[in-house]
Amino acid sequence: IGEDKILCAQTLQTDADLIVEEGKKLQEAIGGDFYLKFPIGEAGLKATMELKKLGIGVLIFYRVGQQIS
Repeated sequence: IGEDKILCAQTLQTDADLIVEEGKKLQEAIGGDFYLKFPIGEAGLKATMELKKLGIGVLIFYRVGQQIS
């Protein structure tokens, strides 16, 4: 995507392992300054920790009506 560009992609996955897997595939395909966006929650928190270890940027969000347990 270039050195001065940032790309954000939202995943539709809801399982932490699948979020991480999709993040790895997208990072490999896109490279550069890349961030993966997904909803916060138990799976989102788990995925965030793993993606950060892999050096993949993360954007998390809270959906109105979403319950956090």
